Amino acid sequence: MADFQALSDAGADVVTGVQAHAPQAIDLRDDGIILYGLGNLYFDQTWSWPTRTGLVVWHTVYEGRLLNTHLSVTVIDSNFQLRWSTPQERRDVLKTVYAASGW
Repeated sequence: MADFQALSDAGADVVTGVQAHAPQAIDLRDDGIILYGLGNLYFDQTWSWPTRTGLVVWHTVYEGRLLNTHLSVTVIDSNFQLRWSTPQERRDVLKTVYAASGW
């Protein structure tokens, strides 16, 4: 976390971690955002719900400024097919992410 925060403090508007196998916390900082881990997008870890989920992040940048970030949630089915989450699955995953963020 300290390394990610240092990158943000050095001027990065977006800092994204991709090493986590489950979606991690988010930190809103000044005009930027830190995403500590996006979870699994393509992976064979279907034995637990957290490792079957991931985030696809859509950033809107205009004239060098981060204006918006949207989080879409993916799910890896038991047959290893990736799909977009249902609305309820999205709520459940984001609730966990937001709780880890201290919100």
